[in-house]
Amino acid sequence: MKGCRQCGKTYSVLDFAKKNYENVIYLNFFENPDYASVFSGSLNMDSITLMISALLGKKQFSKKTGQFLFLMRSRNVRKPGPH
Repeated sequence: MKGCRQCGKTYSVLDFAKKNYENVIYLNFFENPDYASVFSGSLNMDSITLMISALLGKKQFSKKTGQFLFLMRSRNVRKPGPH
């Protein structure tokens, strides 16, 4: 999803997910760069499920239906200063 900063994109997605899914997993790579390790190895669903469960300690995360996985990355924002 793209949009201007601070307009409610994350809020909207999480609000929708919480209202429509049993279990919501939110991985924010900007705030927690270690989350990227989930995708550093095998990309099969069993491996991803195992890694997320180990990382978050959420035993209820599984491949069953009713799950919503929200992956958030931040745009590269240029720091102010000389170029």
